Parts: sequence; C-alpha cells; structure tokens
Amino acid sequence: YANRVMEKMVTDIQKQDSSAVIVITSDHGFRSYPGRQDNIFNNQCAVYLPGSNYTGFSDSLSLVNLMRLVLNNACGQKIPLISDSMHLAK
Repeated sequence: YANRVMEKMVTDIQKQDSSAVIVITSDHGFRSYPGRQDNIFNNQCAVYLPGSNYTGFSDSLSLVNLMRLVLNNACGQKIPLISDSMHLAK
C-alpha cells in the first residue's frame, strides 16, 4: 500500500513541477538481530534531481552527506562533505 501511495505522490509532484527535487529517505535506527550485524544501519533512500547530476552519490552514502549532495548538485552550493561514518552507541 505504502509503495503505491508514494509512487502516486511522486508522479503528482512531477506533473505539477517537473523541476522539483524529490528526496525520500528513512532512518530505521538500530535493529538487533541475533548473529547479524550487516543490516543495523540500513536505510531507504531515493533521490530525483531534475538535472540528473548525481555526482558523489553511491550505494555506500550515509545520511550525514545526503542533503549536502542534494544542495550541491541541485542548487549549485559548495558545502563540504564530512566523513561518511556510522556510530553504534553502547
């Protein structure tokens, strides 16, 4: 259900304004699964930039640089990136 709602919302936004920047992201936070540490920091992230300039985006991008890259690539800013890192609080 949520996928259909999001797809309709994105389609409606693009029909209203073809130059809209669209960012859909989540922050799942900590998930503890016995014997598994590979999915603790997994997030959903989808970005649409009308100029198709995705310089710097990668599958390993963490959320600390997401908006920096969006603003740099879509708005011509020059915000420096910081270390792509994640910290597990104890």
